[in-house]
Amino acid sequence: MQLLTWTILAAVTGNSHGQSKTSPYTLVADAGSTGTRMYLFHMLGDAGNEKLDTSDLGKGPALSSFQDKPGEAVTAVRQQIDKAKSIIPAEMWKGVALMIFATAGMRLVDEAKAQAVYEGLRSGLLTADFPFDSDAFVAKTISGREEGVYAFVAANYLSERISTDLVVRSPELMGVMDLGGSSTQIAVAPVAHEGDALQSSLGEGHMYVKSFLSLGMERMRKLTYATTVQDAHWLQRASAKVPNPCAFIGLDDSAELWRGTGDALQCQHVISAILFNESDKCRKHKQGAACLPTHSRKGHQMIKKKNPFKQAKATSDPRFFMISGYVFVADFARWWLRRPGVLPQPAENMIAAEDRQTLSALAKGAMFSNPSLKELRSAAAVLCAGAWTDIKNASSDASSRHKYTSAEKAANRCFELNYIICLLSVGYGFPDDTRPFEMVDAIGGRDVEWTLGAYLLSRSSSQLDIEEGHIGSMATMASSLGLQGDTAMLLMVASIAAVGIIFAVRRRNSKEPCLPGVGGGGGKQI
Repeated sequence: MQLLTWTILAAVTGNSHGQSKTSPYTLVADAGSTGTRMYLFHMLGDAGNEKLDTSDLGKGPALSSFQDKPGEAVTAVRQQIDKAKSIIPAEMWKGVALMIFATAGMRLVDEAKAQAVYEGLRSGLLTADFPFDSDAFVAKTISGREEGVYAFVAANYLSERISTDLVVRSPELMGVMDLGGSSTQIAVAPVAHEGDALQSSLGEGHMYVKSFLSLGMERMRKLTYATTVQDAHWLQRASAKVPNPCAFIGLDDSAELWRGTGDALQCQHVISAILFNESDKCRKHKQGAACLPTHSRKGHQMIKKKNPFKQAKATSDPRFFMISGYVFVADFARWWLRRPGVLPQPAENMIAAEDRQTLSALAKGAMFSNPSLKELRSAAAVLCAGAWTDIKNASSDASSRHKYTSAEKAANRCFELNYIICLLSVGYGFPDDTRPFEMVDAIGGRDVEWTLGAYLLSRSSSQLDIEEGHIGSMATMASSLGLQGDTAMLLMVASIAAVGIIFAVRRRNSKEPCLPGVGGGGGKQI
């Protein structure tokens, strides 16, 4: 509802979503759970021939780290602001908007403490020597849905499916799936036609977007390992030899009482059971829309729900860019399977022709950019069967190690690939034999960052409420009703008052979609 409030205020003041209209420069900060990274966006050229330049200004401490010392919160962005001043011409400073948007890390902070952090930012920044547009300054926690919409806009802009003014260029819009350490998001592309204004399709009644704060890889790994130990026979726990199918062969952690057995199929059974249990608990405590959308169970039988993507009026075969954790994990499997001697070389009479084709595809590595779940299952079987000593040595070799993965992080990749398979199949209901996924770490040579989508939406003159559905600006509404002058202004003032009441009620009753037992940080810490 905050974005809706800004929409109506923008109709009166001409300022939308904190965006200044007097400068081609805008600053947007991603205040994540491990740091606060700021980007400078510079729009060049005339309308219809625009080019966007983006600068990464670096990373400061996480905003959430200041919850007990809010007066120091300005430290999170001070250096980035100084760098921005060195890039932006001084005569343009006063027209520059600064927007600081926090994600999962701050969503887990007590509301009173969070507001104190934002007040610390305002009092620390909006002093007499603040170089930028103080009226366009925004600092707030965005919802998981907002983050998902922003990522969707960014990905489709970079792939040239929408323009800088958010006009649809290609009706084949792509959804976005993001996977981090403690949360995951899915945004299904809405139905749109060439020439449409995209803003009208971003509301909740038009576009399916969900964020699950408790379904990130690290939180689920810890839960899976703890469950494996808890369900084991007491004698195995006593000898610290609980078989852990989700860990590499030979990997052990005596403090956690388990040893890795590298059995991908068994690992998927364990994760699936945990996802079922999490969903069952979620449905008992929340509305169904806040839980995993596709499957439930009756006894040991899996029951398919209707495709949740239909609720968003999406096409029957939605496609997705997969970013962050999806890419890092799948690419690790590609890296390992392409190493000499890793893939099995079975005799012709020992393996079916179809499986032989899968092995051939895995060896080439091309399928990892557009995989089917069946291929990912085969990749997981080979990856998890690897000896931990071999994987650790390869991951520690500076000349050959995987570009996204440290040796410490490599230990988790067996679990993570199996978790992705279960999330996509059990959680979202994708069939094994389709290819709706496109793994991307960049599009057109540029990283997919949701801050880009936030910037593009901030430029809209009719900013919509992407939280609650499509509501246009009051100025447009007044015009459509034939109202002018004082009458139109009265309508806008009355609307602002009504929105204030609605916002207060909905904020009290609203809940971020999640499953029980939320814990840990959030965002894209992979």
